[in-house]
Amino acid sequence: MIHYTDDRRFAVYPFTQQHEEEEIIISRADTASVLILPTDGVEILDCLAEGMSIGELNTYYHDKYDVTPDLDDFLKTVEDAGFILPLEPDQRVDASTVKDLFTNGTAGQVPSPQFHFDNFPESLARQLFSKYTFAICFIIFGITGIAIVLEPSIVPGWQSLVFTEHITLMNLSLMLIGFVGVGLHEMAHLIAARSLGISSRFGIGHRMWVIVAETDMTGVWILPRNKRYIPFLAGPLLDLTIASVLLILLFTVQSGWMTLPETALLIIRALIFGYLLGLLWQCYFFLRTDFYYVIANYFGCKNLMEDAINLLKNYSAKVLPWVQPTDQSHIPLQERKVIGIYAWVWLVGRIVALSVFVLVIIPLLYTYVVIIGQTLLAGYQANPYGFIDVVMIGAIVLSWQGVGIFLWIRSLYQSWRQTHVHTNKTSNTTSLRESNHSGG
Repeated sequence: MIHYTDDRRFAVYPFTQQHEEEEIIISRADTASVLILPTDGVEILDCLAEGMSIGELNTYYHDKYDVTPDLDDFLKTVEDAGFILPLEPDQRVDASTVKDLFTNGTAGQVPSPQFHFDNFPESLARQLFSKYTFAICFIIFGITGIAIVLEPSIVPGWQSLVFTEHITLMNLSLMLIGFVGVGLHEMAHLIAARSLGISSRFGIGHRMWVIVAETDMTGVWILPRNKRYIPFLAGPLLDLTIASVLLILLFTVQSGWMTLPETALLIIRALIFGYLLGLLWQCYFFLRTDFYYVIANYFGCKNLMEDAINLLKNYSAKVLPWVQPTDQSHIPLQERKVIGIYAWVWLVGRIVALSVFVLVIIPLLYTYVVIIGQTLLAGYQANPYGFIDVVMIGAIVLSWQGVGIFLWIRSLYQSWRQTHVHTNKTSNTTSLRESNHSGG
């Protein structure tokens, strides 16, 4: 563990603040670094910015709070996040030069991330997420609801994902359109954040073995809590709007108001079901989905997912002696009540995921196994095109899922290493007073 000497001074990068009850969110806009600190943590940074040394800061803090601050872990965390830099003994900085110190290649600085579509006009973003846009969306939702009541058959089932002819071509077409849809979903998050002056960036990740696109909107945490909902919900809102428009289109076709080619109808039905599955996936509350962030933001919980999992482990520890319980007494009472409720919501998310697996995934896989198996058993000579078709789709699916499974297993291994190899490495981002441990 690093120990800072009493004569050590620091440069402090000018940060923005967002007050959240008893805590303050600080951020650096240029690096998208965000930390949640207690009020006295921000006070310490202010003292360092004024030029206090570690020794002077210890004296000031002890005189004011009558306790000795636990600074080493705190300062290391803040330094790693790029908010402070240690100075040489005779080095001094002022407000006009401090930013240059952080940007001129100083060791330990956090590199500035590459934001995407950062030149997207903020004024246009605000227009796209104006009250008029939301009004149009809700009108579309209302029309869709009426259409479903009048013609329930327009809502497709899992069978809409089954293609018996041109399997590879149809699934590749669906995948390509799906990639566009995912891009639009993430772009909606980005533009919604941009409408509030927040820059974001895209990335590729995975949820278990499912490969997903992601939008890093870390900067939204510096916004007031009530302004974060639009960036969080922009993606699902767009998905629901597109699915609604497609359902209305199906309604007009089934009502005889217009006609479309059968292939187009097959694709539309499959897309609708895919969007509905995507919205249902947002209810997998054991994952950090868009809906999860909405819930965590509403209740102001800093670590809702891990705390809920630890609570469930504590429940199981009462009947399973090999389960190690986790002390959660440091969590505020009101937050513990929310965690207790969310623990059951977490279980509901698992049930939803299991239901989708049993009622959708297994029947879908079984149907395709039968189709592929019958075609392969019939042999190449019986249907050369069909034989090549099923071989190609099998190779594509196995390759895609294989990548996802590899990433999932790798993340599990990395998590295991962090847990078992670095068990002696500890970090505390918010605890300053030795008698007042806080976390979550």
